[in-house]
Amino acid sequence: MRCLVGNSEMLLLEAVQADANTLPDLPGASLDKARAAFERRMVSAALVRHGGRRTRAAVELGLSRQGLAKAIKRLGLRGVA
Repeated sequence: MRCLVGNSEMLLLEAVQADANTLPDLPGASLDKARAAFERRMVSAALVRHGGRRTRAAVELGLSRQGLAKAIKRLGLRGVA
């Protein structure tokens, strides 16, 4: 059987499935807020896994170093790792 999603999409699907039971119910929360919370957790975890090395975390997340820097700023994660 042919896989219809790429590696990064598969990793994201696996992460979502693993977190599905641990995410709190967010009554009234918008999709944007839920997406930002999920993105914040993924970026934070990648930074911690790589000891704060932004280039390595960016590679893992499929971002450029500059893209990760923008995400960190947008998500308010300046003090992570």
